[in-house]
Amino acid sequence: MTSNLISIERLREISDIKIKHIERLLKVEPQDNSFLNMLPRDIHKKIINAYKSIMPKYVLRNWFPKDKINWNALSKNSFAIELLKEKVQSEKNMTKEEYNKLENNKKINWKYLSANECAIDILKQYEKDIVWSYFCDNKNPRAFDMIKDRIEYEKMTPTTSEEEEEEEYMFHRIDWNRLAINENPKIIELVKENIKEIDWIYLASNPNAVQLLEEYNIELYRTGLEENPNPIAIELLKTNPEKIFWKYLSLNPNAIELIKERIKYEQNLSIEEYENLSDHKKIDWYYLTLNSNAIEILKRNYNKICWPVLGNNPNAIELLKKIPEKIFWNILSLNPNAIELIKERIDYEKSLSIDEYENLEWYKRIDYDYLSENTGIFMLV
Repeated sequence: MTSNLISIERLREISDIKIKHIERLLKVEPQDNSFLNMLPRDIHKKIINAYKSIMPKYVLRNWFPKDKINWNALSKNSFAIELLKEKVQSEKNMTKEEYNKLENNKKINWKYLSANECAIDILKQYEKDIVWSYFCDNKNPRAFDMIKDRIEYEKMTPTTSEEEEEEEYMFHRIDWNRLAINENPKIIELVKENIKEIDWIYLASNPNAVQLLEEYNIELYRTGLEENPNPIAIELLKTNPEKIFWKYLSLNPNAIELIKERIKYEQNLSIEEYENLSDHKKIDWYYLTLNSNAIEILKRNYNKICWPVLGNNPNAIELLKKIPEKIFWNILSLNPNAIELIKERIDYEKSLSIDEYENLEWYKRIDYDYLSENTGIFMLV
């Protein structure tokens, strides 16, 4: 099965370019004598609609049962925008009573949708529904101005002490720690202007914040740097190995050489010496199993692989194909690179009798809640 996925980053870029072009086409000023704006409005509209129609669009694969969609989870899915638009409109047309009768898995989750970088058009249309703390995770370039405006709004509407104690209320305020890990370069400039609001542990993991971090005392952000894939961050860690939290570095895809050296070091320790290491000073094989660049290490250390989570490693598919009995199908349901395996498993599960299916262990079944998050259930048309 050939892949017809494009990356979320590329999809976001295409969407952003499309919107800019359409906004230019729609902007009709009396003094603007451009050819398009001199056309009759009906022709002008047809041109815009035709332009929209040729842009990339994702549709649900025909083998995915629509009644199995978990809308709560689908709200995270960057390729589900067309379906999400329809669902949002459907919910907006409901009465309050009809909406309240919906189960949570049958509703849009506005927290997850607020963080969905490809849902920016929906969020701009329904700005009152944005959950701002989650929106701080949104990497779409067009989210920047909205966040900046919200910050100014909140400056004029400070919280009371009673409100600050209400967790739900704080979801609807800017979360500076979430902004600190947002990789949008423009957000980093915003963070720099409000540096006193930031917890350095969060900022330290942001690959686009390294230059900002270097302007300040390294000790302030030592913890958290292990998760930063920026090569400069890796070099900083190399110069201070005694400061490394190896537990968290195990997840860093760009720290493989450091990780290999540490594994050799740990293998040369006596059992007692190894046991005396604190947890954060050891390679964490749970995290390393999730590390997309650690496949060769894992192949050489089968006995240390954390098999329940290996299915979530995007580069572990060939390894799992060789040992299918080790697959945790519920976790594999999250993996966009496993869509062929998932489709085969769905066909297999459909072939079972009710009793046979019920006798499967929970981790031996496709998890449709997780699968609803998987971008691979959509195809480009």
